Amino acid sequence: MKKLNKWLKLSVAIALLFAFMLTATSCATTAQAEAKDDNGKFDDIEWTYDADDKELVINGEGAISSFEVADVPWKAAKISIETIKISSGITEIGDNAFAFCSKLTSVSIPSTVTSIGDSAFEACIALDAIEIPAGVTELGERVFAHCSALEEVIILGNVSHFESWAFKGCKSLETLTVYCPEGETVTAADDAFLECAIDGIEDSGVELKTTNTTAVDITVKYVYEDGTEAAATYTTTKNKGESYEVASPEIEGYEPDKSTVSGTVANLLSIEETVTYKPVEADTEDTAEVGGAESEGADEDKPVNAGTIITIVVFAVVIIALIVFAIFMFRPDKKVANKNNKNNKK
Repeated sequence: MKKLNKWLKLSVAIALLFAFMLTATSCATTAQAEAKDDNGKFDDIEWTYDADDKELVINGEGAISSFEVADVPWKAAKISIETIKISSGITEIGDNAFAFCSKLTSVSIPSTVTSIGDSAFEACIALDAIEIPAGVTELGERVFAHCSALEEVIILGNVSHFESWAFKGCKSLETLTVYCPEGETVTAADDAFLECAIDGIEDSGVELKTTNTTAVDITVKYVYEDGTEAAATYTTTKNKGESYEVASPEIEGYEPDKSTVSGTVANLLSIEETVTYKPVEADTEDTAEVGGAESEGADEDKPVNAGTIITIVVFAVVIIALIVFAIFMFRPDKKVANKNNKNNKK
């Protein structure tokens, strides 16, 4: 019976230890899973995520590739992203690029984008409005499916057909404004508006407008990385079919992400480009010593990660629990102690 009690105590101790270990791991994993500053690069695309602003910024030239939902480069931040800013130069938004960004409320898409892929914004359940630039000619299937808070969509031209499930489950959609060239029509798949507040392309919530102007306003903004103005905004007007080329102004200590902004005016209402200036990196040899000192200061002031704190606390509890159980397991049995005392008296 005594051996059984000891084994029972040992089993309970091991079980509780295991439970504490699981709790510690879970707490640490949860804390570390909270989105933090992140960045990366694929092809000619660079992206950064700011955890404080909950903002994803994508820069570069070319297409944002298509991905499986679980494989997008910013997957660790996906459920925390509230704002997405895509810079001029990006030409395509691939399949599933921002699907299931459940806290997304604001998206900025440049005029250089020409297509948005399947499920690109599917299940962005906090997104309530979006404007698609005039350069976009193709929207994929399920592009806004299950965006349950989406109330207003403005498409500035050249999208002539809505694919299957494009607005499925958009139960809050009240206004869909589509600009199209004069003489052209807009069509939709039979199930494009399935379970949507708007019944179809003929619904009163759909407004079709004609783009019949020949002159197009071109605006080029120059900003620093924090969004503040770096130089005066450039504006001009060109006719459709004409080409344009605007050199970015020089700013001492900074370099633009695009030295020139150029293109040919298509069938657009307007063109707006943004040039972002980044600080020029100083000479490594001249700044190595200063940089090292700054790094040391930064390390000293760096706050302790929440996951680290939780892990330390939980493991401290584990150690205390082990000590308590060790005392409990190996203390003398009272009956044995009493018997020994009697024997000693005899």
